[in-house]
Amino acid sequence: MAERNHGVAEHGHAGGRQQGQHSEGMLGAVSDAAQGAASSVGSAVGQAWDSTTQGARQAASAVSHGAEDAWESARACMSRYPVATFFAGVGIGALFVLATQRRWEGNYMTSRMSEAGSGHAPMSGWGR
Repeated sequence: MAERNHGVAEHGHAGGRQQGQHSEGMLGAVSDAAQGAASSVGSAVGQAWDSTTQGARQAASAVSHGAEDAWESARACMSRYPVATFFAGVGIGALFVLATQRRWEGNYMTSRMSEAGSGHAPMSGWGR
């Protein structure tokens, strides 16, 4: 009977070893799978970054070439029609002056009207 119990003990001990080896094997497989997944995710992120960088460079190049073409076209037009270009500049300048003058006039008139409505004497002008 001692041999029998001894055999059971050995069998139980051997089974424990097999189970431990099986657990270690599964942990190793899970670890390998996790490392593989992390590697593939890192690879996908790297490819996405490279693709985005390349697209941004192409877009910047296209914008640069478009701006260069527009500037060359405007220069050619100004060279071809110098008198019209001069008068267009004068007209744009006049519109700018009118826009800023009205803005300042509006502030001046608003302050004058509020002074008149409050009954206070103006701080500057004919009253001094």
